[in-house]
Amino acid sequence: MLCKAIYLFYVFVTLAFAESSIAPSRYHGEGFNVQFYAYELGSVIGWESGFFEDFCKICRRLHSPKNVMDINYHFLQHPKNRNFNNIYNSRQTVTNMVVHSYAFFRPSVTGLYTFKLAADDGAQLTVGPMKLPCEFSTKFETETFKLKALKSINDQAKPVVSVNEGLVRLIEGFYYPVNVTSFNLQGNAKLELSVIDPLGNEIADFGSHVIQATFDECDPINELE
Repeated sequence: MLCKAIYLFYVFVTLAFAESSIAPSRYHGEGFNVQFYAYELGSVIGWESGFFEDFCKICRRLHSPKNVMDINYHFLQHPKNRNFNNIYNSRQTVTNMVVHSYAFFRPSVTGLYTFKLAADDGAQLTVGPMKLPCEFSTKFETETFKLKALKSINDQAKPVVSVNEGLVRLIEGFYYPVNVTSFNLQGNAKLELSVIDPLGNEIADFGSHVIQATFDECDPINELE
């Protein structure tokens, strides 16, 4: 009975949202915007509790590439590797590095999406909460999906990659903020994000399915009514 009630509530919410998706007020192109940070040499802050939620408290801001279509990277530590200091066409050391990528994703179909995250040394993906019209913003709470891939600090110097995956139900036509934060202390560095839609199709070019946009804030007076 409880399962039926939950299902009916989900159907009700989905139908209520069906004609009420919110559109961005300004569009700034496809892809992810990226912010690079550097932190103290040799620091193990990436393994500290709460790092991914407050990673920049002791970090130094570096370059900020815009509209990056592919945020995946893989660098092997080798003195002759010319790309070791080049990521997203931005000259960058990948030692003591934090990379924060962000965009909005608008699902083309409602259902369960599979997100798979691989990282060396670590990364966290968050999806949501969805952008709601003002008339719904105080009536429904939407959750944030989190997925973390973090290798053991004892394996930091080893060629080990942490892999994790999870499912999240997304509703067609709504915009969900997507944030990916990765870090690397030293040595090999890797980030790989893959997405499979509810129909079982891999979204190989995920960067072309996300956008940069501005959404108008709800009028506080309307929110209180």
